[in-house]
Formats: sequence, C-alpha cells, structure tokens
Amino acid sequence: MASDALSPALRGPTLLRRPLEVGVFLAALVTVAVARAPSTVLDDPDTHWHVRIGRDILASGVLPRVDSYSHTFAGERWIAKEWLAQIVLALVHDAAGPTGLVFLTLACLAGTVAGIFLWLARRFDTRLALVVAVLVLLFLQPQALARPHILAYPLLALWLGGLVDALRAGRTPPLALALLPGLWANLHASAPIALAFAVPLGLEAVLRAAPAARTRTAMTWGAFGLVALLAAFATPYGLGTAGVAAALLNDREATLYIQEWRRMSLDGFGFLALATGLLAAAAVACAPRAAVWRAAIVLLAGIMMVTHVRFMGHFAVAAAIVLADPVAERFAALRAAGGPEARGFGRLGGVALAVLLAALVAITASRPAPGAAITPERALAAAREAGLARPVLNDYNFGGFLLARGVPTFIDGRTDQLFVGGFMHALERALSEQQPDALLAILARHDVTWALVETDGSAARLLRRSPGWRVIHEDPVATVLAREG
Repeated sequence: MASDALSPALRGPTLLRRPLEVGVFLAALVTVAVARAPSTVLDDPDTHWHVRIGRDILASGVLPRVDSYSHTFAGERWIAKEWLAQIVLALVHDAAGPTGLVFLTLACLAGTVAGIFLWLARRFDTRLALVVAVLVLLFLQPQALARPHILAYPLLALWLGGLVDALRAGRTPPLALALLPGLWANLHASAPIALAFAVPLGLEAVLRAAPAARTRTAMTWGAFGLVALLAAFATPYGLGTAGVAAALLNDREATLYIQEWRRMSLDGFGFLALATGLLAAAAVACAPRAAVWRAAIVLLAGIMMVTHVRFMGHFAVAAAIVLADPVAERFAALRAAGGPEARGFGRLGGVALAVLLAALVAITASRPAPGAAITPERALAAAREAGLARPVLNDYNFGGFLLARGVPTFIDGRTDQLFVGGFMHALERALSEQQPDALLAILARHDVTWALVETDGSAARLLRRSPGWRVIHEDPVATVLAREG
C-alpha cells in the first residue's frame, strides 16, 4: 500500500508534526533526567584528573610524554591522548565550576539525541523517530559523565549521518566531513571507530554505483577515506594515540577490574541491549539485500558493546543511523509523509522550552558537586595536618581526587597506559586475601608510609590489623592510616 495513503494517519496528532519542537521536547527530556540528580554527572574519579591535566597543559603549553602524577610509575611513558578534551574540561570548569561541566555534558547528550531525532524525522513517521531517539537516550544515559568520551558522541552522529546522507544521494561525502576524525582524535582516542564504520559504507557506495561508474566511485570514496585516515592520525602524538587505544582493547588486566571495560552482563541494561540487538537483527533480516554492509556496522558495534559495556552508546547511535534507510525502504508505511511539515512553534514546543529552562535553572540552583564517595576532603585535610607527605596508598576511586590535589598517586584512572604489567593483578590479589602480608610487601616495594583508603574497603581492613600501622583519621568515607617508625 502506498505510503501517502497511510502516513497522514500514522503521523497522528498535530503536536507531533513539528520535528523542530519535538527536538526541543527531547532536549527538555534529557535535561529533566539530568536535573533529577545533576551531581551524578560528576561522580566519576576521572573527571578530577582530566581537569587537572587540562589546566597543566594550559599553564605550561607543553603536552606530557612521561608520567609525573603518580609515584608508582613516575617517569614511565604516558601521553595525554585526550589533551584537547582535557583543555575544554579545564576551561569550562574554571569558567563555570562543576555546574559548567554538567551543562557541557548535558549539551553533548541532548544535542546527540535531538540531532538523531531530527535526522530520522526526515525519513520516518515522527512518532517512530521519537521512539528510536528515546531508545538512543536510554543507551547513552549511563555514559552521561563529565569526561572526554561525552564529546565524541555528537561527532559519531555527525559522521555516520553525513556518510549515510552522501550514500543516499549517490555522491562522495564532503571534504569537511573527512576532517572530522582529526577533531575527534584529539578529543578522544575512539576516532578509529569512525574509520571502521566508514569502510562498509564505502563498499556499499561502490557496489550501488552503476557498473561504468564503480571505478570512479571507488576512487572518490577512497580519496575521502585516505583524507579521513590521515586526519585521524593528525595528533601531537601521531600514531601514539591510536596505539594506546589498540593496546587497551587487547589488554587483559585493566579491563578485568574497571567496570566500564567489562563484558556486558544480563542486568537491566543488558536485557535492553539484547532486546534492541534482536530488533536490529530483525530489521536487517527484513531489509533489502544491500543492507548487508549496514549489518556489518551493527554487528561490529554489537560485538564492541558486548565485549566492553562502555560501547553501549556507540551501538545505539550506529544502529539508529545506519539502519534507517534500509528499514524505510523496506517498510513504506513507516516513511515520513511527502507533504510539508507543520510550520511554526506550537504548544508542545512552548511547553518543552519552558520545561527546559526550568530544568536548567534547577540544575544551577542545586549547585552540583562531586559526591563525597570520591572526594575525601576531610581525610586529606587530616593527613596534611598530621604531616603525611611521603608515598601514599590510595584506593582507585580516590586517585583522581588526589591527583587533582597535587598528591602523587599509588593508582588512578589512567589505566589505559599505566598500572598494568602485573601491577593491578598483584594489587587485586593482595586485597582479596585475609592476611595483610602480600599487601605489606607491595607497600614496602613502593616505600609507602601512609594510606588514604575507603573506610569499608579491603585495604583499610588489612591495614587495621597490620602491626606498625595506626589510624590517624576515620570518617564514613575514608580512613587515613600511617606506618609507625
């Protein structure tokens, strides 16, 4: 049945016939979700050290190449692979404090979701586009943290949307789009993902071209890909940035202990991911045969997601964009109506804008701040008052805080390059034992004389029963212990 006969009925209420104001509604939805607990955006230890490193780069004008922030790996090779994002975070924090970081995260999240909706609304019934955009939001929500990765999601949507638009129009993507991986690579080390997702689309473009035009299409898309490849490696560290990302994906140490790098489990989000993955698979199965190249992208993104839970957002963004055209081609009734959209800014837009502004005011009034669980201020003040300044043992969740405060860390969130080579394995084994001997041996090896650790953690438990260690300070968040003698 022709889509023109069905689409007007499917499109439903006039409230949903203005994509721009529905996009504002989505932005308001995201903002309200964050406004319920804005401080959770800051509840990641890594935010602290990203801001500190950004400040140091701005102050010195030099990008680091060796570690000077820990005492366990001081002098070892380490690069600030996300240097541009760290500068952005530092500038925003210094200009607007923690609230500014919340707004930056919110802008990236809302911009990605609303942008995907507006892109989909050109292809689908507005209600379907809205449902898909909300699904994308659900996948992105766990990653709503003030860290460099949040800046990469809008770039991923722009990249895939631009490639698919070019493919649909039968033309080569614009040169400006080929330069996008360069910006991405300096903001976040996940830029190689852009290149991996582009390859199947380039192959599809060649195969969809008329036989006489395939050579030319292969050359133009190949030239585009070459420029994108060179842009992705245009960082101050050259191939070093991509090398760090590749090494982390092959790592079997840090990925065992860092939650976001673990395999996906069938919890609430795991079931959502499984259901969405099955839906994507069904869409591919029903789509035209040419969708096999889109299926390759969804499969790659799905494998990434299952292997490392932090790629949930990449899967959602990729699946929503690359499957749009094949699904619209197969199911005519789902396509957008051919007539013009309703103009103006109606009731939904006005209400959404009011809600958006109210939520922004609420976030500002709440004065968001990192949670006490990762900011042991009282404990550090007590340690400094006691004159404890030599090498410290700290729990992982306190590493970012101590680094930001100028205390050389025992361990922190830079596990993509440091604290591996058996270091984390040995530490985790020592902390899991009932007796403190293994932990004390590690501390002696690194000349540790005091500890700032979680009060309910394993390190505090072991050191309390260790001869020669005494408690200096204890509160519900952190305990400070010192070695006597």
